[in-house]
Amino acid sequence: AGPAVSVVTAAGAAYAASSDQGCLGNATRSTGEAVLGIKNKAAEWEERHRFIGNTAEAAKSKVTEWEDKHHYAEAVTTVAKNKWEQVERYEESHHVLERIKDFAEHVYHSMVVWSDNALKRCRGFEEVAEDETAT
Repeated sequence: AGPAVSVVTAAGAAYAASSDQGCLGNATRSTGEAVLGIKNKAAEWEERHRFIGNTAEAAKSKVTEWEDKHHYAEAVTTVAKNKWEQVERYEESHHVLERIKDFAEHVYHSMVVWSDNALKRCRGFEEVAEDETAT
């Protein structure tokens, strides 16, 4: 809703500023001029002080300093590798993925049989094979 409301509001303000010569048009034009003034001052301030660029450079410098001192990337890589190896060993011992696959196949088969039986009942076939209901 945010962008759509902004577009509609902007269109309404543009219409009011260009067509209304009364109080609403004057207020809309004044607001637009104030916003443009603020934007221009902010751009001038950024150009003079490079706040955004300096902040990005300072953050990059600090991250590089921390990385050089503490080796976070290497530590995270080592931990991730060790955890993955633990997962692989667990999978080899317990066959979790195979069990999930078997369970999913059983659920799918049961749903197919159930929906087939429900469809038969809806169409008037009262007899449902016993082996199908036991699944």
